Amino acid sequence: MIGLQSIAIGKNRLVVLAKGINRETYMGVILKTKNTLAYKVFGDSSVSPKPDKLKIDKLAITLDIPSIAERNSLNKKLKKMHEGNAYATWAWGKGYKNGYNILVEEYGLDASPEMAKFTVHTDPRYENHNYMRVEFNPYKVPAFFIKEHLNILLDDGYSRLMTDGRVTVWHEAIDIHFCELKDLYLYYPKFQCSTVNYKGGNTISTYLGKSTGSKYFFIYNKTQEIKDTNANFYHDYVNAVFGKEPEPTYPIMRIELRQDFKKKTISVGGANGLPNHFPELKIFNRIVLENQSVFNKPTDEMVFRLFLDCCNFKGLQQARLQLTPDWRKKVDPIMAKTKVEWWNPAEVIEQRGAAINRILSPKPMPKEHEKHFKALAWLCNQ
Repeated sequence: MIGLQSIAIGKNRLVVLAKGINRETYMGVILKTKNTLAYKVFGDSSVSPKPDKLKIDKLAITLDIPSIAERNSLNKKLKKMHEGNAYATWAWGKGYKNGYNILVEEYGLDASPEMAKFTVHTDPRYENHNYMRVEFNPYKVPAFFIKEHLNILLDDGYSRLMTDGRVTVWHEAIDIHFCELKDLYLYYPKFQCSTVNYKGGNTISTYLGKSTGSKYFFIYNKTQEIKDTNANFYHDYVNAVFGKEPEPTYPIMRIELRQDFKKKTISVGGANGLPNHFPELKIFNRIVLENQSVFNKPTDEMVFRLFLDCCNFKGLQQARLQLTPDWRKKVDPIMAKTKVEWWNPAEVIEQRGAAINRILSPKPMPKEHEKHFKALAWLCNQ
């Protein structure tokens, strides 16, 4: 068996080099793949993949409102906001009869176009649903914006939502700057299902776990998503009043952990006690063998190459599940040599706590927005 000695990072792959390879051949392989995973930024310097801090990317909370009078008042105020689409637009909701997108742009707040709003649903179609549902992106929509509106819609509405509300959707995300999904394998040991999506022969997104399940990872090219959103920007009526989101000049890979809580009862503050699943996600550099062999036996070499082909088309998650236990013992040490060094999300819990505190304790409303909220409060109380 020929061992693995060194790894050269290529534009679309890793080249695994065998022991005893000479320097001339080594440099020849490097020159064939001029670009690397480190992208040129300033002159001759380069930047390796860099994980950003954790962000709460999507949050949905439901709140029970037993009082019929308070329900009627809530719906009346929402309809006032919706009149003429001045403050809100209609939003469809699967489990609710009424829905409104409360727009951010009326107040000149800095928010990206696809999430420049938060959504309020009322009047559930099912008896086991709470009466009101609020959904927003805490990373893009300022918490004070949510607070001021909910306090207009309900007496002490924001505090009630934070303390008595039940979290039903909780999405966390980590952006990896200067990183492309097509150069990596991803694996989560507790999932039996995964899906890989391609475009132009390259991996554009990966699901680890069932997308219809209560917990799964969604990994995708964030830079390309922004470009695609901007390309179809003006087909969306809600987005038409905003400017396009700036497009990054380098690749960003986003790792999202999406969790839905249908049975658990969790408050926003209680979400800080959720397990940290990010460290269990394993990330490896992609392997492509040249003419060298890894195994002495031709049959073993054939199986290993078929395994790599399966990794390229179905992802490491599915490819590894198709191996026998004995073959997993052979393959795992080889994959371990290609594990990336930049993925170490041990600080996620601390970062999550800081993000939750920003939601629970919003910053004071800037004075330049007071006039707008006073006008909105006057309109809703007419």
